[in-house]
Amino acid sequence: MGYAILRTAKIKSRASLVFALQHNTRERMPPNADPERKHLNKIEDGRTTADALALYDKLLPKKVRSNAVHAIEVVVTLSPEDAKRMGRGPARLYLGEAELWVQKHLGGEGNVLLSAIHNDETTTHLHVIVMPLLKGKLNARSFIGGGRAKMAEWQSEFAAEVGAAYGLSRGIPREVTKAKHKDPVAYARELEEREKDVEAREKAVAAEEAVIEAHSQEVNAWLEKVRPRISAELAREVVGTKPELPRTIDRGRRKPGGVER
Repeated sequence: MGYAILRTAKIKSRASLVFALQHNTRERMPPNADPERKHLNKIEDGRTTADALALYDKLLPKKVRSNAVHAIEVVVTLSPEDAKRMGRGPARLYLGEAELWVQKHLGGEGNVLLSAIHNDETTTHLHVIVMPLLKGKLNARSFIGGGRAKMAEWQSEFAAEVGAAYGLSRGIPREVTKAKHKDPVAYARELEEREKDVEAREKAVAAEEAVIEAHSQEVNAWLEKVRPRISAELAREVVGTKPELPRTIDRGRRKPGGVER
């Protein structure tokens, strides 16, 4: 039996929200996603980053605390093994029910900015970005609490109410596994920074290779210019150091007995 895994991340600024939305709509393609499988993703209502931001601006209260949580991103994952065991149809139903469960626990469909199912990565998963609005105010604490206890309850409830019907049980608590999970936004940023670092290194290497190639061409051009002169000087040196041939003896002037006249 596999695990029903549900994780949450707090989004505390508009800039972080834009990054998360672009990641989920694939307007910003992450390095670990396969572009050839992008068409397999499902974006709810075909929303774009601009659509979600327009809704965010519409729902955002006039007064917002400096430390307020602007949005909550929920990720529900399904391992490749479980996806294969379940089949495409049941897997889609599972993630669809997971989306409804998230909406129910975060203030309803009206609070949802964007929902997306990604099939272009190794693991099929669901992203739901929700504004934690309660009575017109941002109030993340009322939904997810201020510590791990509330999230532990969520994970147990989700496994029982959604995962169990698909043969999925609650994941092993972090206190037991000692695992350290990164929130989706931070992980996406880390992957992008790694990709930028690799690109920067590749550009630096390419620049060095270009300099070396240019220098090599300069050396070859110089050799082409001086090669005739070098060849001529070498030829003169060879002539100047050529040894004299021994003088030929005139046999016709010899006396009988071999004595020269």
